[in-house]
Amino acid sequence: MNEERLAYFKQKLEGLHRAERNSAGAIRDGLRVPLRESAQELSLYDNHPGDVSNATFERELDLGLMIDADNRLSMVEDALRAIDSGTYGICRSCGREIDPERLEAVPYALLCLECKQKLESDRI
Repeated sequence: MNEERLAYFKQKLEGLHRAERNSAGAIRDGLRVPLRESAQELSLYDNHPGDVSNATFERELDLGLMIDADNRLSMVEDALRAIDSGTYGICRSCGREIDPERLEAVPYALLCLECKQKLESDRI
């Protein structure tokens, strides 16, 4: 991969890194609010169970979103390290070049499409 293309992907990955870090941070800030406050009640005891379960569901949803953002953040950081080490754009599994269209769609991809599909089918 030429230097200009590498610089393009590094800039794109750095932007994704900022966005994911901000997203995970905002979700974390929301999770720091006690459930009682997010349910906007003085006491959870006098609420209908459905009301409490709705607040609990939303809290679990936020936790899942935070975990997802943390995972993407980790993948972006791995891709940035690959750029620094000179291995970006090379499949970690088979060693072939990753299709530039795949990198455009998923800049933090470290596996070619074939290896990614094989990995996912092996999990089933």
